[in-house]
Amino acid sequence: MVYWITMLLLAGIGVALFLLPHHKGDFEFASLARDFEEVVHGDTSDSPGIFVWILLVGLGCLGVFLPALQAMALALVSREASRQILIIGGLLLVVAGLLTFLVEIFSNMLIGWGSGSKYPITTSVAYLAPLFPLLCGIASIVLGAMRVRLP
Repeated sequence: MVYWITMLLLAGIGVALFLLPHHKGDFEFASLARDFEEVVHGDTSDSPGIFVWILLVGLGCLGVFLPALQAMALALVSREASRQILIIGGLLLVVAGLLTFLVEIFSNMLIGWGSGSKYPITTSVAYLAPLFPLLCGIASIVLGAMRVRLP
């Protein structure tokens, strides 16, 4: 029961971080949901590199949902397998947090002469979205390494 409540709480945080704007402009905003939509409906090149790029950016956008998926996995596996889920899931969460950080940076960049940003206002979601999977991943690795017994 504790796992399911935890999963719902983590999923709610993930939904909020996915939908809330992380950068704002005068008439437009950027969110992980919009970034994900741009990646899915963006470049249709047949290059193998574009598929890797889509996978990495997609994982960065959807990384805020991975803590909830890990909590669900912990609820479904045996007690003996929970240590592996904590460590492997924690490593995946750290990678997802770093990729979310890169998505936050790239989604606000202007490419061209000079430097700048698309949106002048950065919200707290821009900082919380990468931190959420990163901190969950570090905590997961520590719990798995310490062999903490989960209920």
